[in-house]
Amino acid sequence: MLAERAEPKTVERLMKHEPFFAETKFDGERLQIHKDRALFKYFSRGSKDYSSNFGESDVEGSLTQHITHCFKENVESCILDGEMVVYDPGRKELVWKGSNVDVKSLHTNSRCQPCFVVFDILMLNGQILTNRPLRERVLILDSSIIEQEGRFVISKRKCGTNKEDAIRFLNEAIDNREEGILIKNMNSVYKPNTRKGGWLKLKPEYVANLVSDLDLLILGGYYGEGHRSGILSHFLLGVASDRHDAQNNPASFLSFAKVGSGYSRDELDELLSKLESKWKVYNPKCPPTSIVLAPGHKEQPDLYVEPFDSFVVQVKASEMTKSDRFQTGVTLRFPRVVAIRYDKPWYDVLTFREASELDSKAAGKLAVSLLSDDNVPTKKPRIRDELIEVARHFRATDTSGVMVQCNILKGKEVCIVTGCEGHSKQDLEVLVVQNGGTIVQNPGPETF
Repeated sequence: MLAERAEPKTVERLMKHEPFFAETKFDGERLQIHKDRALFKYFSRGSKDYSSNFGESDVEGSLTQHITHCFKENVESCILDGEMVVYDPGRKELVWKGSNVDVKSLHTNSRCQPCFVVFDILMLNGQILTNRPLRERVLILDSSIIEQEGRFVISKRKCGTNKEDAIRFLNEAIDNREEGILIKNMNSVYKPNTRKGGWLKLKPEYVANLVSDLDLLILGGYYGEGHRSGILSHFLLGVASDRHDAQNNPASFLSFAKVGSGYSRDELDELLSKLESKWKVYNPKCPPTSIVLAPGHKEQPDLYVEPFDSFVVQVKASEMTKSDRFQTGVTLRFPRVVAIRYDKPWYDVLTFREASELDSKAAGKLAVSLLSDDNVPTKKPRIRDELIEVARHFRATDTSGVMVQCNILKGKEVCIVTGCEGHSKQDLEVLVVQNGGTIVQNPGPETF
């Protein structure tokens, strides 16, 4: 069973207006566990056997010996579908792929360990369950296994019915620094190797109108919850005001967004180490003059840092949206950090005027400015990587004059990303059209 890429606005239609489960999209290896009494087998989506890595019995491998007791007494055989992820027992959290830890290479003496996240059961004691609706399968799953933290857990589910629920769940996932979410129709049956079976995946990258990268300043920090309690894991970000001090630096910074994803745990640790001696407790009765929050001290951080002691972060988001939670009157939707810019000076960030101009362009109408035209800056907004022209070897081919010579690719939609040795992208696109295919520049679920 595979998930189709989607955006929140399409969830209700693709779910056929039926209720759904929302689960975390884990950043691991998709695997199945086949249990037959004391024998365990592990298979990838492509049927590759990883049993020697994770163990076929309770005396071998990096996982099996730790989970043989995690099945109820009545479970003799079963097939479980899930994701093998890396778990750090010292930090009690998952390690994402970006940390360059291969879950298949972990051994007993590794600092980290494999953890199997189960999200479906396909067979139990010889009885095939794939034709049962998901809402029934998860009940069977929940009553068949015993969870063990950091080794063998069931994917947590939330219930939703509309796009507002999907947006809320995706925002929560981003706040938790997760990759995205899966949306699953409660009435869906299990269909192997298809993306049209009632499962969707929502990630920030799939949301339309992704805005350019923005340089913003860290103004404050928020303590996490649960296993992140006591750790600053989210940050208040700001833009520079258009007023300047005697040194021609921004006189203050306005609250603009809150971010909690995009960086690895090691990157977070390094950032917190550099800021450790700079943090101050935020007191709403005596707020710092250099940081301006929305009226009522909305989005008040637990700690703040003076701008001249802070660091710039490069942030990507899906779009700007109106908000009274931040002093700018707008904020970022689905923000995430793509880089921590220790090389940039604290004052070299997006300004309020520039943020307003970006919001105006995005909305297709003029923004109401709080500033006079005399203060319009002459320098360009600090927007990174703005592409003026597509490189020649990535450009689409004009195939309007190409004659179809055969229909071997008739009905097939093909996306050529780049060429190969001896054949340019344009050459390959012409060949596709000559053989009856259709060229697209942005692949979809049915694209080859």
